[in-house]
Amino acid sequence: NKTQSVLAVSITRLHRLMLVLFKRRIINRGFSYLMVYPPDVTFYRYFMFHSLLSDLLLI
Repeated sequence: NKTQSVLAVSITRLHRLMLVLFKRRIINRGFSYLMVYPPDVTFYRYFMFHSLLSDLLLI
């Protein structure tokens, strides 16, 4: 089952890459948001939720 393991590895790598890109996008959006609006609770809640979600996906 060599092909299966190779496929699994490539999938996890792809997933990790997507996660990194996703995190970067969230962080960039967060910074641009902070530039436009004063820091507010809803934004932080949103940001924390997304970082938590991505951490869960990483497992």
